[in-house]
Amino acid sequence: MLTTRLPQGLIILLMALVAPIQIVLLPSMSREMARAAPEFAHLRWPLLALSETMLLLADVVLVAVLGLLGLVARQILFSGRSVGWVDLLRGAIWAEAACLVIWLAVLWFATGGPPAATIAAALGLLAAVTVALVVTALKALLLRATAQSDELAGVI
Repeated sequence: MLTTRLPQGLIILLMALVAPIQIVLLPSMSREMARAAPEFAHLRWPLLALSETMLLLADVVLVAVLGLLGLVARQILFSGRSVGWVDLLRGAIWAEAACLVIWLAVLWFATGGPPAATIAAALGLLAAVTVALVVTALKALLLRATAQSDELAGVI
């Protein structure tokens, strides 16, 4: 149980840090961007909505990891509950990747694609797809381990 307290605390801290960004910082930055570059003001609301969605999905990922850590702390990771948390995690990561594809399309078609933002979004997309594929592989391993754990429990 002690081994999961630090990661759980860090996740809660991250969630507490993301909330003010979602509520205060992003809308403020969006407003300032619209003032500073009126030619892109029409992108304010779509990009703000997309940014908020991406942070909400990051929260979902953190909640899923928190749920998995809770199962680890109670020593019941190899159960059907863990598959649900992993599915939630995987779905949120794939949705994040889809948001990044939309972000790239908006950047590219609406603005001509500022190089730094386009590269950052492309790297984020690569990272999201990579992590989603790793989580998919780990889910397969979790399913096999759960089946073997159930089989072993039946033998004992």
